[in-house]
Amino acid sequence: MYLAQKEVHGNKYWYLEESERTEKGSRTKFSLYLGKPERIYDLVEKPLQRLVLSTHTFGTTAAMLHAVEELGLEEILSEEMSLEERVDMTPAQRLLMILGARYERPASKLDTVADWY
Repeated sequence: MYLAQKEVHGNKYWYLEESERTEKGSRTKFSLYLGKPERIYDLVEKPLQRLVLSTHTFGTTAAMLHAVEELGLEEILSEEMSLEERVDMTPAQRLLMILGARYERPASKLDTVADWY
């Protein structure tokens, strides 16, 4: 790979390129537009200014779901609880959802259903 400068209407632009040999000679295999020198400088010197980070916790929920699976808790709860006209989720699934949400962070039942799920 190498840096290639191209001039268009008097403006200089930079590309990161890679070439390969073919029967017809050297051909560009890969080309990535880097921009003007000022943009490249900003990318190198200030790389984190445009970076947006967000995090999502999943470890506690994953641990709880693993324990549920290991214990066979969903099957046990399904056998012990009835559907009572709820067809969207089984009671066991509903209970596990509430347990998972509350295990991750304290919340009311309404908050759990409205915000977490």
